[in-house]
Amino acid sequence: MAKKKDASTDIVHVQPEMKLPDFLGGQEVQGLEDLAQFVEPPILKVVQKQSSDDITSTFEAGDVIVLPTRSLIAPHEDGPNPFLFVPIFFFPEWCTWTPQELRGQVPAIIGRSHDRNGVIAVKSANPDTRYEDVEYEGRMIQVRHVQHLNFMVTLYNHPLAGEPMIMSFARGEHRSGTRLASLIKARKAPIYACVFQAQVGTEPRKNNKGSWFGLDVTNPTVEGVTPWVGEEEFEALKEQFDEVSKVFQDGRIRVAHGDADETPEDEAETPESGEF
Repeated sequence: MAKKKDASTDIVHVQPEMKLPDFLGGQEVQGLEDLAQFVEPPILKVVQKQSSDDITSTFEAGDVIVLPTRSLIAPHEDGPNPFLFVPIFFFPEWCTWTPQELRGQVPAIIGRSHDRNGVIAVKSANPDTRYEDVEYEGRMIQVRHVQHLNFMVTLYNHPLAGEPMIMSFARGEHRSGTRLASLIKARKAPIYACVFQAQVGTEPRKNNKGSWFGLDVTNPTVEGVTPWVGEEEFEALKEQFDEVSKVFQDGRIRVAHGDADETPEDEAETPESGEF
């Protein structure tokens, strides 16, 4: 049976009536104080054959989706399907991951840091310390310290344009993240002025650790698309950059990497200075 897909290009956006009903008029606004302390943006994911059952029951390996909304950005069934995006903000993150086989018994991530000189960052950069046996809640487990290259992006020329989301690169996709960083630096312009293109290749990537689908990021090749945003778009994106920068500096961004440790490690995943 063919899997059902909700391609975001086919979404019908309905604007609900947001006027307060009469009985809410004058009511004290309560319960929002703690919500304002944390921001967990949607995250763009490439579906893998080892993704969770609730994802693979709907999507194919190689599909590009957004979680938690499960919006389909680029289906893979007909081959490479490029999409455009604008990076708004970049920040590296270091996480300590537990083994995949322990999901449901221990959290997927038991340590996070944005400190480039912190313990997790230092250990992730050294192949000899990247894996470590640690005691967690009375049991010995082997953890893996991983650098994630996180880009806050917005889709471009797309129905979901303007909605910030995370594009994260780690392990086998770490090289793709460094390549995007290099492309951004080569522009010699504000990060949020640059348009890029991404697509999943026809065949999965492979190494001695396994296989997976990854994003190939390039300058735009779509006909009629320039590598730069328009002047009016630039001002709006600058505002987004300023807002995201403040939220990050306040320590309120939390990346929803999920429970799946889906991408095999790349043996050449270092050095990882994070200096982009």
